[in-house]
Amino acid sequence: MYFTKHKFKELIIITVCIFTIMVGIVLTPYQASADSVTSIAVDQGKTTMQYQVGSTIQTSDIYININASIDSTQCSTIPGVTIDVPENTAVGRKTVAISYGGQTATYQVTVVPATPTVALLQKLDFDTVKAYTAVQPGVTGINFVAQLSGATTTLNLGASIAKTTDAKYFWDSIQLLRPGYTYLFKVRTYVDVNGERFYSAWSTQKSIALPALTGVDRWRYETKRQLLAHGVYTKYREDVIINIIRHESGGNERAGIGRKCVGLLQFNTNWAHSYSQSYFTLHGVYNYQVDNRLSGSWSLHRMAQMLKDGGFAAITRNWPTTWNL
Repeated sequence: MYFTKHKFKELIIITVCIFTIMVGIVLTPYQASADSVTSIAVDQGKTTMQYQVGSTIQTSDIYININASIDSTQCSTIPGVTIDVPENTAVGRKTVAISYGGQTATYQVTVVPATPTVALLQKLDFDTVKAYTAVQPGVTGINFVAQLSGATTTLNLGASIAKTTDAKYFWDSIQLLRPGYTYLFKVRTYVDVNGERFYSAWSTQKSIALPALTGVDRWRYETKRQLLAHGVYTKYREDVIINIIRHESGGNERAGIGRKCVGLLQFNTNWAHSYSQSYFTLHGVYNYQVDNRLSGSWSLHRMAQMLKDGGFAAITRNWPTTWNL
């Protein structure tokens, strides 16, 4: 059989049309007739379950499993589906109702606060940073987290409800951050509703670099840490101890090795030997007289303990009062 050029062209067009119709049938999702529906349920694994306050629940966010007497299907947009969507104007749990073919299903969504930003990081001291985020309407409080740049662990500042005097910003502060390092801060807000706390997503991070300390001042971090650990910290006491270190050792933790008095604060080695049995053994470090590099931390620890046990007069009994400030 021979085909003319005209008939061959008609055959090609018919073939393409049949193929297009078949592909359309395959790609078009089956939608059960509303008359045959026996039950519906929301697929919570595929449905969006959390929203920010002020956002809108979209029909395309919801996936419905439809059981019908003829066949079953799953779809997110089905003609004839009605959705009772509550306004997401307040944080909390909201119930959404879905109706189709005379059947109804409900599910709960969580509405959380809007994602905040870190507005400002302020250096208050060599080791202390104050962080701010703008106050949002209805927000109960905030939670800042600090992270050493390049590290994986975080320092959780906990919950805070402190506000600036003009009530424009929430703030929180953290100390004992190491000088000479960069820290990354992020924040989330929270709202308390009926005894339940709802957190926003975390903000993007904001960085702050703390200048390194030099000379005798490089011992400020350890001095402050020891005083805080013993519950006797004040800025004045920190300055007094730094000034004593300046006079006694010049900041050299190995000063006086081979003599009777060694270390930052030139403690008597007999004191150190007896005290090392309780302090250094307990903390799993080497004997004080073997490794004099430990004399820096030991001296500061001993000073803090003296303050705790005997008050500030305990220091002035051991060092001239003219060395104070």
